[in-house]
Amino acid sequence: MKISCKVNNHTYETEKLYFEQGVILGTILEEKIFPFLTCFMACLGNNLSDGELIKSLYLTSKEIFNREDLQEIFKLVLNREHLQIDGKFLDLVDWEKHWQNVGFIDYQIVAVKFIEANLGNFTRLSSLFPTAWTKKLKSLTDGKLLTAFSNFKNRFDNL
Repeated sequence: MKISCKVNNHTYETEKLYFEQGVILGTILEEKIFPFLTCFMACLGNNLSDGELIKSLYLTSKEIFNREDLQEIFKLVLNREHLQIDGKFLDLVDWEKHWQNVGFIDYQIVAVKFIEANLGNFTRLSSLFPTAWTKKLKSLTDGKLLTAFSNFKNRFDNL
């Protein structure tokens, strides 16, 4: 089954990952994203404002999202041997040239859209949690999320 997306006047189409590849992708993302979200929610839920603790959390999160892992994820979901750009298969030279011309942001957007196509929309994850837990999470984040991000940014601007 083919999946496709359009980003900045280019159409990208590839094969949906097979079950085994999808499991690998899901496992990588689960290992990388869930610990970050858990730490972030712990900060929000406990009103953490200690600079050293937040700095430690930031450094841990930075390690979780290292560039090498993201490259592996993108390589997997773009499924290069099946990827067509504007209806054409590209050789390695044309592939590199294309991404240099459109930029890294487009590359990331295409990869994220293909992750969603392969694993589903992550915003639906909350439906898997008990209603009481979701309500508690919502009450913790309402009005605090923007403040938390602002405080987080201000602390690191001052480092």
